[in-house]
Amino acid sequence: VLGGFTTLFFYWLWPMGLIRVPVSIAGLFGGVMPVTTTLFATVFLGEVFHLYEALGMVLIFLSLWVGIQNQGFAFWARKTSNNRDI
Repeated sequence: VLGGFTTLFFYWLWPMGLIRVPVSIAGLFGGVMPVTTTLFATVFLGEVFHLYEALGMVLIFLSLWVGIQNQGFAFWARKTSNNRDI
């Protein structure tokens, strides 16, 4: 049940993210779903949080950071019709 809830929550928020960032960046955040599932299980089900889960989360967030760095931060700036940043 919890896995289904976190999956629905993730895919409910996904379209909102696609409005704000390009798909190449949004796709990187697919790895966040196991993080939210683990945190929800720890909080709501009383599951024990282990060191290897924390390590996995660090690796997920590190991969997000590397992926965003490779894309550059130009996606944050919107372009006007004459190609100037606003």
